[in-house]
Amino acid sequence: MVQEIGLGLSSDEALGNLLRRMPSEDLDLLITAVNISMKVGGNLAQILETIGHTIPRTVRIKGEIQVLTAQGRVSAYVITGLPVVLTIMITLINPDYIGADVPIWAAAESLVLPARNRADDDHRRLLRNYEDRRH
Repeated sequence: MVQEIGLGLSSDEALGNLLRRMPSEDLDLLITAVNISMKVGGNLAQILETIGHTIPRTVRIKGEIQVLTAQGRVSAYVITGLPVVLTIMITLINPDYIGADVPIWAAAESLVLPARNRADDDHRRLLRNYEDRRH
């Protein structure tokens, strides 16, 4: 940047070239503040101090957002895999519970919807319907 100004470029152009070489939102904010201060005037030191406090807060907030979105992704994976894991565990613990006569969707429905009070009744009804259709 110093060489470019020494070669006759304006500071606006030199700062713009710096931003093209090193693209960064924080650098863009700094260059915008310097350009405005050079054109309009004002207390550049105070503006730079404010930017100096803003940048670490921005980095911290971005980190918090990444943590929260990662937690959401992990929760989605757990909720998605839970029926499969439960089906496998029940099959290992009690192989007769999910036997060859029970369609997997009937077993999965009783596992996915455990909060329903009628889950056992629905499960029995599905099994009866399935058995009636088989015979």
